[in-house]
Amino acid sequence: MHSKFLKSLMVLCCTVSLLKAQQLANYEAKIVEKRTKNPIPHASIKFLNNNKTAISNIDGVFVAANLKEGADTVLITSIGFLPFKKAVQISLNNETNTFEIEEDVVLLNDVVVTSVNPTNILKAALKTSVLSLSPQFNLNGYYKETVRRDSSLTKFADGILSFAIENNENTLPKIELKVSQSRVKEIFLSDEENKIDEINTPINITTLALYANPRVFSIMDSSYFAGYKYQLTEKTYNGKPIYVVNFAPKASSKMAIYMGKIFIDKETLLIMGLDYTTSPLAAPYMPTVSLFGIRVTHTGKTSSARYQISNGNYKLTYASISQGLNVVSKKYNQHNEFSNEFWVIDSINETLSSVKDEKYTKNQLYKRGNKYTIEFWKQIDFSSNTNQEIKFLSNE
Repeated sequence: MHSKFLKSLMVLCCTVSLLKAQQLANYEAKIVEKRTKNPIPHASIKFLNNNKTAISNIDGVFVAANLKEGADTVLITSIGFLPFKKAVQISLNNETNTFEIEEDVVLLNDVVVTSVNPTNILKAALKTSVLSLSPQFNLNGYYKETVRRDSSLTKFADGILSFAIENNENTLPKIELKVSQSRVKEIFLSDEENKIDEINTPINITTLALYANPRVFSIMDSSYFAGYKYQLTEKTYNGKPIYVVNFAPKASSKMAIYMGKIFIDKETLLIMGLDYTTSPLAAPYMPTVSLFGIRVTHTGKTSSARYQISNGNYKLTYASISQGLNVVSKKYNQHNEFSNEFWVIDSINETLSSVKDEKYTKNQLYKRGNKYTIEFWKQIDFSSNTNQEIKFLSNE
């Protein structure tokens, strides 16, 4: 009897040790540009030992889920930047790290191009990209929107969406939307805060689908070219030559308010990516609206888009937008940050009629509520919830 008890105890101890050894951890980090400290969206991250991947969000943050504890090596790649590799330690008590990656300016073939006018490159790239789009297609993927008041999450919604897009060479695309899954969490707001919420929720859910056509970006509109200064640089990314067009507003311009980069495939002249943010020079020109005793001031906007050629089709793969607003009333003085992101999982050449019967017409996803049949967020390999989002969703 004593022997059987010892054997059972040993089996139990081994089982506990095995379970402990098999615990999986999440790893959260932020990726920024080393020189400017600006966040880098849509960077690709791979954990070589765990064979896990992730993609950074609009804040440069990524979360890799379900990693085995122990030593690993993280590899980060992003268009316009040098590959970054670093040894890391995975544990259940990981703190959020920051990785600083360097702009690709040290390669021998990295030269500033002075013989070519950057605006001519932009005009040609826009024309080529728009003509390369399919007339009608669906973009299916994972979507997330958040609202933060003074850095604290107050609203969160994510879901599986399908945008049906009908392109037109000279105008913005026509869009219809179907939502198959949605998860929503929001905190209670007082009556006055609810009024504020109705006034200052500025990002429509279909805005990101407009990014399927690069024509939507004002920086690509030649009527704005006179207000910007440009630098055209040649680089290499994934073994292919690319143009990187850096742009910023001229000090005298009131029309041009953004600064950023446009990535263009040199061989095909297709736009492969665009990142921009509101320039500090534009601060005096930010609009202010007063209504019902509430003053709303725009503080800036950040946006990103990525494109690729898949199966011969030129398509959007990622889009994000973040907008800041200050809201001042007799009772409140708040800074609000609104962020929307869309990761394309697949694209299909279909017509608008494919979503007509289930068309979603609300401006924000959180208004749909919790309507899901599967825990879809657990099936998204490349994007997991941040620690702040996990805490908010768990009612802590």
